[in-house]
Amino acid sequence: MLEILGNAKFGDSFVLSPRIQMLLVEDYNEIECRNGLELVFKTSNDIPICVKDTTAAKLLEKGVAYK
Repeated sequence: MLEILGNAKFGDSFVLSPRIQMLLVEDYNEIECRNGLELVFKTSNDIPICVKDTTAAKLLEKGVAYK
């Protein structure tokens, strides 16, 4: 991701929001989440979201999101 941003120096722990990353990557599976968060996609519009693993499990169970 940093090669896309050029010489920007944000540190190792900095991660752009999924919505911003969506504009920068070709494959949405390349989107990264901050530590402790899991990447899922909303079924209604295929937008990537980063959520806690417990939330991801609930969303997947209800069919509101997919991996």
